[in-house]
Amino acid sequence: MKRVVSSSLLLLFTLIVVAAGLYYFQRYYGITSGKAINAIPADAAFLFEADVSSGIINGISKAPYWKELQGNKFFQKINNSLIFFDSLTRNKDDFKKLFAQEKLIISAHVIKANEFDFLFLIHLPVPDQEDYADEIIKKLSGAEEDVVTRSYGDVDIKELPMKNGSTFTYAVSKNIFIGSMTAFLVEDAIRQQKVSAKSFGKDKFFINIHEKTVAEKSNQLFINYRNIPGWLSLFTDGGRQDNFNDMDHFASWSVLHPDINENGIYSEGTSFANDSSSFLFHFIAQQPVSMNVFKILPGKTAAVMAVGISNSDVFFKSHKKYLDKSGDAPANKSLLAKIKTTYSFSAEEKFYDISGNEFAMAITAPSSVNYENNAYFILKTSNTAKAKKMLQSLTLLIDRKQNEKTMQEKYNNFSIGFIRLQGLIPALYGDAFKKVNKMYYTFVGDYVVFANQAGSLRMFIDNLLVENSLAKNETFKSIALRTPAEANYFLYCKNPVNNYFLKSALSGLWTHRVDSAKNYLNKWDAFAFSVASKNKNLQTSCLLQFNSKIISSEVSLSWTAQLDTSISMKPQVVNNSDGKNHLLLIQDDAGNLNLISNSGTIIWKKSIPGKIISDIFTLDLYKNNSSEFIFNTATDLFMLDMNGNNVSNYPIHLPATATNGLVMADYGNMNDYTVYIACSNGKIYGYEGSGKPLAGWNFNNTTGTIHQSVQLFTVKGKNYLAASDNAGTVFILDPTGQIAVNVKEKIIRRSNVKFWLEEYPENNFSFVTFDTTGAVVNISMEGKVKRQTDESLLSFDNFILANADGDSIPDYIFSGNNRMAAYTNLLTLIYDVSTEGAATGRLEKYQLKNNKTVFGINSADFNKLFLFNTNGKLVKGFPVKGSTPITIDELNNDGKFYLIAGSGDGNVYVYSLE
Repeated sequence: MKRVVSSSLLLLFTLIVVAAGLYYFQRYYGITSGKAINAIPADAAFLFEADVSSGIINGISKAPYWKELQGNKFFQKINNSLIFFDSLTRNKDDFKKLFAQEKLIISAHVIKANEFDFLFLIHLPVPDQEDYADEIIKKLSGAEEDVVTRSYGDVDIKELPMKNGSTFTYAVSKNIFIGSMTAFLVEDAIRQQKVSAKSFGKDKFFINIHEKTVAEKSNQLFINYRNIPGWLSLFTDGGRQDNFNDMDHFASWSVLHPDINENGIYSEGTSFANDSSSFLFHFIAQQPVSMNVFKILPGKTAAVMAVGISNSDVFFKSHKKYLDKSGDAPANKSLLAKIKTTYSFSAEEKFYDISGNEFAMAITAPSSVNYENNAYFILKTSNTAKAKKMLQSLTLLIDRKQNEKTMQEKYNNFSIGFIRLQGLIPALYGDAFKKVNKMYYTFVGDYVVFANQAGSLRMFIDNLLVENSLAKNETFKSIALRTPAEANYFLYCKNPVNNYFLKSALSGLWTHRVDSAKNYLNKWDAFAFSVASKNKNLQTSCLLQFNSKIISSEVSLSWTAQLDTSISMKPQVVNNSDGKNHLLLIQDDAGNLNLISNSGTIIWKKSIPGKIISDIFTLDLYKNNSSEFIFNTATDLFMLDMNGNNVSNYPIHLPATATNGLVMADYGNMNDYTVYIACSNGKIYGYEGSGKPLAGWNFNNTTGTIHQSVQLFTVKGKNYLAASDNAGTVFILDPTGQIAVNVKEKIIRRSNVKFWLEEYPENNFSFVTFDTTGAVVNISMEGKVKRQTDESLLSFDNFILANADGDSIPDYIFSGNNRMAAYTNLLTLIYDVSTEGAATGRLEKYQLKNNKTVFGINSADFNKLFLFNTNGKLVKGFPVKGSTPITIDELNNDGKFYLIAGSGDGNVYVYSLE
């Protein structure tokens, strides 16, 4: 894409200069007028008429989003051409006259799978001066090759090889200059002039639109909805194209007049719908509505499409004609007929009767391309009491027919109901709402909110209770100032490049292209499109907003999953077999182990006898690109496959009660696994991944019990295992179980504290921990022990090693007793901050992208999760709901991190950290 677009931009300015040169010959020749639109191939989805005299070039060159591209040499060259050409248009009288008279037309066309290019056309009110054109084009393009001429019918087509290996093709036909980087587009344009009956210039509806709008503003963008599905097919995989098949029925045309400014590109104009097959046609008889749905939508809504109607009776009677012509109309009609036959009621009468003047589709920030659990249909009711009674009666009726029983769930004073019908919402309101296929519902004031699962509604309610609404979101508020939500149709998309709502539609190639440029594209932080019917005119506005400021990371609830009962276990992120996405494994307090997708769907659950006391490790036991999961309870080692089935001879009964969780090593990353686990008899046991006892391993400890998990370390290429017992004996072993570092002094660690590997100064390694006497203990690689203590440390329970002051020297971080404090490695205080409400949890360290470190604390007593920056300040948006130890990891292998935790209310909470 970059090659096509960049080359086209450069040629745009070249073509204008050519036209200017030819203008000098006008005084000697009289030329009849021609229309450039007659040459535009009929597959064009977009046409842009540029009036160079309007100052659009100067506006582009000064825009901050253009300036940010100037670090690239190619864009520097284009910018120089911009500045040069702009000076000509301002200082040369003949140029001014020409550009006041003629417009440059740019049309966009699909040229092959995943690629598009532009066609440039301008009427030349002078005779054909091709030699002069050749000379100017060659000079401005910097090409050194000669122009190659070939005949296409009665027209000479010129081809100029460029320095970058591409070829610019151009011709003058019927007084129209035609050029493109794609040769067959030029041929198509010439051929189109001869088949004028199919051209835009002969389309009476388009001509009428063009004549109405041409005098309004100087620069115009024409959107041809009939060709939008073909255009969008460029960016999508075949299986995802059905998302856009009905776009050709959205309207006939929109004409927008772009205004380029430092905050983005704002456009106003008019949309046109010439018959009832167009969606917007059914708003012509409506009046704009002040939409209030944004006040109940979550602040981190990724996309919303809202509809406002002033007269619902008139609208739904008219809208039915549009539904009857949609691609899914036969299936929808069949569903409605089946409901009427089976349950003896008309779904259309029931739902249209309770429909008020707003309905909307919202997608909250999804964590994967599967966003069904983040999709909501919101309907404003005309009478809330009547709507509640109607929906409850439908639940009872359908349950009775299906021999089912649905109990309304109470959640934070909201009732969640369920109607056992699928596909009814899109059948009644349109295919745009087909992501909400099921009918879990709750009422929020006058609005009824539908979702695909009860957990989605709980998440919606949680956002509502913290008053984190879209209407209060700063980005949305800035959009609403320019694109008011008093309308009949309103589309909003937050940070479109960086959310999975967009990626769910993109092909793999375009996903890669977008990701490769996302540092720049992410600054285009929002898009809005609004249509308001006024005096039977569909007034349209569009805003693409640019924000050059770096937006600080915020936390937002992505999704929840409801388990059978309360949760105490730390969620575990495990690898999926496809290597593209991750899964969650978490055991509830009833003993059920749940495998959950990265979008919140529970894939399976399996009863595990006993509480899981270890982390869950992913391995590929058979080296066949599959995934297995290994963990332990107090009595057994378990290994499950992707379907939740036991693997090989697992479970393996342990020779004694495990006193801690297993740790797994894969030395050399060869998928040759070793498992270590300590038991109540004082031994550390070693197993191969297959479950066989580890050959050559024989470790016995008779001084005490090892309660904390064995830890793995690598120092200067050597592997070590570290553990200690409750008698204070420290064991630093090699992979065979032999003592590698002889530590003679006793060290009794605090229960929540690990060993940490400290390197200071460079290449000088030691193991550091925090003991029950309140001392920081360093163990050298020679087994020497050094203790540092301070009276202020006695009240702390937790200890981690991290950098708190920005230098290269590791610091000591402590928490406990409603405080978190950071000290240098010489115990000089860096900061001491209050952590009120986070006193009961365990302090953990996490690495985010760009090596950013954060500290997390979970509070089971307060059902809150805290995340701190290394400077001791709470991360924006925290605390959030949750009670188990925190997991922070990717879910999609895309560099985006999520915070995951369980809760005593039985929910798994997944928060986006960006």
